[in-house]
Amino acid sequence: MSQEIDAIYDNGVLRPLVPLALPQQARVKLTVEEESLEESGDKLARQKAALQSLWQEIDQLPRHENKDGWSVRRHDELLYGKR
Repeated sequence: MSQEIDAIYDNGVLRPLVPLALPQQARVKLTVEEESLEESGDKLARQKAALQSLWQEIDQLPRHENKDGWSVRRHDELLYGKR
């Protein structure tokens, strides 16, 4: 199986940014390519744009109370309690 993952090099250890579907002590072969600041910034810009799009879609959800008490406006309150 082959997969491409992003990782951070920290104190001599490569730390994946996402969980890997590998058994413990699995041996792997790595090819290391350093990501340029430009590539990193471009990826960040794409992620920000995706989040902005998601928030816009969420804002379009109904804001009225349903009979079950769930609404976009009360989402956090219903999940985490009143602050």
